[in-house]
Amino acid sequence: MQFKWDATNSKTSAQYSRMYTAIRDANVLLDNIKNVTTLSTTKLAQYTAEARFIRAEAYSVLYYTFGATPLITTAQTINLQPARASDDSMKQFISTELTAAAEDLPVTPRAYGTASKGAALGVLCKFYLNTKQWQNCSDVADQIINLNTYSLFPDITRLCAVQNNHNSEYLYYYPCVTSPAGYGNIIMAHSFPLNYPILSNWVNFGTKFHILTPVVNSFSPNDRRLLMIDTIYKNISGQTVRLNTDAQGNPLNMSASFKFVPDSSSLGVDMGNYVPMVRYADILLSKAEALNNLNGPNSTSFDLINAVRNRAGLTNLDPAQYTTTQELNDEILQERQWEFY
Repeated sequence: MQFKWDATNSKTSAQYSRMYTAIRDANVLLDNIKNVTTLSTTKLAQYTAEARFIRAEAYSVLYYTFGATPLITTAQTINLQPARASDDSMKQFISTELTAAAEDLPVTPRAYGTASKGAALGVLCKFYLNTKQWQNCSDVADQIINLNTYSLFPDITRLCAVQNNHNSEYLYYYPCVTSPAGYGNIIMAHSFPLNYPILSNWVNFGTKFHILTPVVNSFSPNDRRLLMIDTIYKNISGQTVRLNTDAQGNPLNMSASFKFVPDSSSLGVDMGNYVPMVRYADILLSKAEALNNLNGPNSTSFDLINAVRNRAGLTNLDPAQYTTTQELNDEILQERQWEFY
């Protein structure tokens, strides 16, 4: 909670290792694909683009967590003490690689989970946003919008149901399966409240993910996204349990997210709900933020924000309430909390 992680922290060290494993594997393919003579030029270009996407996306994750890290682009030579790349070279590499990958990736991926043009552009759009390259962010968002492939899923409460894994809002996602074990979505095992009446094929871990009471209370009562947060339930003994506030109204900070609608066919902890990494709603809010930082509050930004709000059952923002860039940035941050909790 205090953001005082160091190199001994298992989460950050594992992330570092996983990303560099992906980078190594991509480097091995890219080092050797020029020797392949049994595939068409089109296939070679697509596999090359997929590998470049994997490598660049992994570097973007590293950048968000650690800043610039060693930039390793081949597996043919091994430096056991690589130096940290400069910030500029790291950002340039990520943006150049994702741009190049997007050019050769198909709009429709060759298989679920492989990279697509939208996935590469989506990760690039978010990277430009997070590094405050506002015009580039807006331009890439326009490329995504102009693909005419993505749209907001009509029912936000069912967006992350396993039945809707293949929907028009997901640009980039992690596919999940119930079998074999270890490749499923395990979020609900952490989200079910204590002694929640689960199915016999579900699992309820002791370690819990909670949503803080001030966050729950910030939602409009008309917000459909609030329907995906469990604030009160009856446990397996038939007792009513409060999660958001006690009977006196004191905060409990224990509400549970049911955004990933529990998969009735799960096997143990593994559910089949795909995990979206970049959604079309994210792209709309990214473009709204980029334009706001370029031009201040503007009609296009309000239209983009309102599209996400309207899907959730909320009315349009009143532009008169936002006269400065900072005021609208603050509102976009609040909109992100409601949309992406």
